[in-house]
Amino acid sequence: MPHRASKRARNRSASESDAREVSGAPGQPLDGRAVAPIFDSIFEPYRHVVLAVSGGVDSMAMMHLAMDWRASRLASSPAETVPIFSIVTVDHGLRPESASEAEGVQRVARRLGLAHTTLVWEGPKPATGIQAAARAARYRLIFEHLEGQGVDVMATAHTSDDQAETLLMRLARGSGVDGLSGIQRVKKIGRQTVLRPMLSLAKTDLVATLQAKGETWIEDPSNEKLEFERVRLRHMRDSLEAAGLSNRTLALSARRLGRARRALDEMTAYCAEQAGDRIHIDDLGYAEFSWPWILSLPEEIRLRILTRLIASIGGGEDPVTLSGLEAMTACIGWKSPAGHSLAGAVFGDGKKPDTILIVREFGRRSQPLPTLDLKSGQRREWDRRFIVVNASQPARDFRVCALGAEGIAAVKAACKKVGRTLPPHPLAAVYAIPSFWDGERLAAVPLLNYFESSSSSRQLESTFSAKPFARQEHFTG
Repeated sequence: MPHRASKRARNRSASESDAREVSGAPGQPLDGRAVAPIFDSIFEPYRHVVLAVSGGVDSMAMMHLAMDWRASRLASSPAETVPIFSIVTVDHGLRPESASEAEGVQRVARRLGLAHTTLVWEGPKPATGIQAAARAARYRLIFEHLEGQGVDVMATAHTSDDQAETLLMRLARGSGVDGLSGIQRVKKIGRQTVLRPMLSLAKTDLVATLQAKGETWIEDPSNEKLEFERVRLRHMRDSLEAAGLSNRTLALSARRLGRARRALDEMTAYCAEQAGDRIHIDDLGYAEFSWPWILSLPEEIRLRILTRLIASIGGGEDPVTLSGLEAMTACIGWKSPAGHSLAGAVFGDGKKPDTILIVREFGRRSQPLPTLDLKSGQRREWDRRFIVVNASQPARDFRVCALGAEGIAAVKAACKKVGRTLPPHPLAAVYAIPSFWDGERLAAVPLLNYFESSSSSRQLESTFSAKPFARQEHFTG
């Protein structure tokens, strides 16, 4: 959990640290004092950080440097102000030796005095797109682990080499400012915060660091497979260096573009704050806004406002791609988007003239809204939009799912009995709000102030938690 610093201060520290680099010739070993300028700013605001360690050179070096840094901080600071670390390793099961490699990480972690957990990716693996699927599985498993541990901060070991490769890959796809700003040092994904403390460090320094400590690491054979884009770029390294496209210069460009991205984010938030009644974000998870107002803004700001609305209301499961958004707006002359859908969000005509309604897409068989079992005492995220809470006493477990037609019919029938009517919300939005069920019986729809007669159902809560204009990135390309 965060401590000591405000959210705004943490964001400022992270932004300023983008410009900090560890000095020294390439291939020089690092220690806790050398990385202190970076680690102080990125780790200090948090009480507990889970480090994702695969066993490769980057993540193993991160684990050792984090403990070196923590020891140096403990020598001069009260223990309660210094973050604690724990380790998580994901066993993808893609190679026969993956389980023993996870055990190797566990042995080193325990030698350093760190708690370690191995998470296993079970089930069938896809025949194509394996790297993307493995990455998605890795984050899903780690986020579930964080939620179970009551921790909301993790760190990965992306380096300046990864940053350079990411910039080149996104440049090849025609990415905009957000994509070309590369990997972000601090990023919110749902309720979790992902830290990248190693972004200004070169892999050669990390190799030298582990060698100086007499430590070993795992070399993944997939890092030499030319069918992967990153591997092909690594094999082009000498040619790119000769053309002046070194990792250092590419990472510098990413940092400078990141500065532009943050400025655009701030302007986007400011325009939304100044919109007044020209934009309405409802607690039921839908929005209505003035289309003429959107058209009055610079095009880049328009795209960003729409992106944040889509990412928030659409649930964020599908990425909001810049190309998809341009196809829906700029490429058709910025006509009204009513009748279009993108990334889980559907656009329609609002109640007032020249307004646009945006609601969560409902009823799509390929991507149904989630169902979760919510046990007594649990607080969980539902559809990446709502926080649902089961504080029932006496304790009861409930199933949480989208209200849908069956739920709406039950609420209408109950309202009719007592002479009430449903609040005047768009029906398309009401379909997609969370409802609590006890078996086949509708127990509560807190957002509609509907509760069955039992006292425990009145201790169920749901809150729209997605913040469409929070300063975080949603563009993926």
